[in-house]
Amino acid sequence: MWFATQDGLNKYTGRGFIQYDIQFEDVTRSTFSKLGKIYIDKLETLWVVSNSGQLEYYQKEIDSFQMVSNIIQVSTLIQDAAQNYYLGTYQNGIYKIHHKTKDTLQILNPKDAQRTVYDFLETKNNTILATTNDGIIEIKNTDCKFIEISSHTNFSALATSQNNTLFLGSYGKGLFVKQENNQSFKPFKGFTSYQLPDNLIIQDVLVDKQN
Repeated sequence: MWFATQDGLNKYTGRGFIQYDIQFEDVTRSTFSKLGKIYIDKLETLWVVSNSGQLEYYQKEIDSFQMVSNIIQVSTLIQDAAQNYYLGTYQNGIYKIHHKTKDTLQILNPKDAQRTVYDFLETKNNTILATTNDGIIEIKNTDCKFIEISSHTNFSALATSQNNTLFLGSYGKGLFVKQENNQSFKPFKGFTSYQLPDNLIIQDVLVDKQN
């Protein structure tokens, strides 16, 4: 088990903890956050996003981490069903790494290339969605499209339910929802018996098997 803590990266072996000299950012404000990340890809490789957006991956054979130096200010990452990597950044858009050729490309249009990305989600039809300022980015094969949802808003997290409903968290504007057959996200006000605040600050979203 791996733990990102204020004291660094820790691994629990079953008998004790091993600490690695990797530090994480921990900045959360009402309108944005900069946090460290731990991610395990489909090949069971462990990736970490450490201080200042430094991306590193774990080499189990030598019990050490290797830096990825050609992309800076990484904020988050995902590996899609085809095993390609998508790297979100702080104010530097999205990079795609092809899993076979290792070609690394900035995939956003020039007008969107300076966006910050906070989270990724792959949908059941293999579309990649990325949360960003003012909306989300939709990636289908080689096409990228920015979808505006709410101006002057940073969107933090995405999750999908068993019935393909999308939930979108924001910093300071609460929760948004999009039903499968709807074209756009709408503010989610809560339930009849419990209303959600309009100014809710949402760091992450999770939908369980019971929806």
